[in-house]
Amino acid sequence: DWVNTSNEQSYLNLKIRKLNLIYQSILGSMSSITQITIMVIAFFMVIKGDVTTGAIVSSVIVSGRISGIISNFSSTLISILSAEKTGKDLLSFFDEDQAEKTPALQSISKCNGDISIRGVSYQYDAQSPMIINRLSIDIPAGQRVAVVGECGAGKSSLLGMLSGYLSPTDGAILYDGYNLGHLSQNFFSQHLSVVTTHDVLFTGTIESNFALKPQNDRGRVLKALQLANCGFILQHPMGLKFPVNFMAKNLSSGQQQQLLLARSLSSDASVFLWDEPTSNLDENTEKQIFDNLDEFIHGKTLIMVTHRRYLIKYFDRVLVMKGGKIIRDCSPDKLLM
Repeated sequence: DWVNTSNEQSYLNLKIRKLNLIYQSILGSMSSITQITIMVIAFFMVIKGDVTTGAIVSSVIVSGRISGIISNFSSTLISILSAEKTGKDLLSFFDEDQAEKTPALQSISKCNGDISIRGVSYQYDAQSPMIINRLSIDIPAGQRVAVVGECGAGKSSLLGMLSGYLSPTDGAILYDGYNLGHLSQNFFSQHLSVVTTHDVLFTGTIESNFALKPQNDRGRVLKALQLANCGFILQHPMGLKFPVNFMAKNLSSGQQQQLLLARSLSSDASVFLWDEPTSNLDENTEKQIFDNLDEFIHGKTLIMVTHRRYLIKYFDRVLVMKGGKIIRDCSPDKLLM
């Protein structure tokens, strides 16, 4: 559902931008034609002595300003209509009432964060090799687990299944004893907080990006921004009203990652699933974040994919993956020995 909604929104945005460019071209041409027409008519009127040259110059200036006002108004109107459509799509996606209309799906009001992976396998299609091969493991509520391994080991695919983005080819994933495949959309939006390597910030403001989940409150958002070292927002005159351009091109990759992490932390979820959330940050910034992480996720379950060896010490447990299997399950101390 999320992928379909995202694709539809991207297509709509491209269509709106195309129509906007066509409209601006037409409007620009009409403005030029209008001014040329005024100048031609004025030329003959000046010759006849009906008007002065100064009056003609004033008319051309006023005409240009009116055209500019019309152009700005039209652009603003298009932006408002686009934002309204985006808002409706997002509200529809996170609409709890809509999610509960499907009787076959279960809804749970509370999630402790116990995770049980039972004989899970995953492959892209019947002809593809197994990415995850009959993996079984239990993760108790409140445990912090680092998932490490070489590229292609299946780390991101495992996280994708835990977050519901991918469906297991075989086996089952249980949250507090409930099969993930039988849980309603409300469970995902309320109890899981996910950061993937493909996450993006939406066009709008920082505030609108943090308003995606209903349990987010301003105080928690500000604390999350502080923890993620987002001083570039907190110290900016616009603060949470800071604009986010299309594809967040006005922010560096590191700043985007800090904001995505802060957005995740601002949610009062039970389970946090992160796929290399700090890969674009320097070591000192990473350590500052993880040194203070307990303030937000104390007692919460955290599973994080990472390639940073020095971050392992912040976790209770390390899973080493290779070839779609867990080849080692140990404490950080034992792995670092």
